Amino acid sequence: MMERHITLFTDILPEEQERMRVCFHAREDIFRNGETIMEYSRSMNKIGLVLYGRAILYCCDEEGNEYMIDELKKDAVFGEPFLLPADSQHYYVTAEEETKVMFIDYDHVIKRCEKACHHHSQMVSNLLQMAAMQSRQQMERIYVLSRTTTKKNYWHI
Repeated sequence: MMERHITLFTDILPEEQERMRVCFHAREDIFRNGETIMEYSRSMNKIGLVLYGRAILYCCDEEGNEYMIDELKKDAVFGEPFLLPADSQHYYVTAEEETKVMFIDYDHVIKRCEKACHHHSQMVSNLLQMAAMQSRQQMERIYVLSRTTTKKNYWHI
C-alpha cells in the first residue's frame, strides 16, 4: 500500500491558504547557507514550514557533541510541538543552502478563530498526521539500530 504524502496544506485550496496566512500571522524569511533558522525552547511558540531549500535539525548534548537529527526539505515541518527539548540538550535548525521558511504562530493553530473555518481543521489534521508519520519513521530507525547484528539490520531495511 502506497503511503499518501501529507503536507501542511494538503486538501486546502490556494485561496484558503492565503486567508490562513493572514489569520495565523504567518511570516516568511529566507536564510543563507549556515544561518540558524530556529533554536528550540521550552515554550511552543512557532511552527516552521520549509517552502524551498534544505535545512538540518541538530542536537547538541551537555558535553558539546553535535548530532544531526533530521534533514528538512520542501514541505517539512519543524518546531517545538514536534520535538520537545530535554533540559540537557539544545536543538536548533540550520540552513544547508538558501532556504525559505514560513513561520506560523503555534497559538493561532491550536485556537480556532471565530470563523471556525473548515480549512483550519484540515490543517490541524494534516499536522497531526505529519507528527504521527515522523514518530513512525523514528520508531523504524530505532528498530533498525537496535538489531543485534549487521545481517539482521541489512535484511530488515
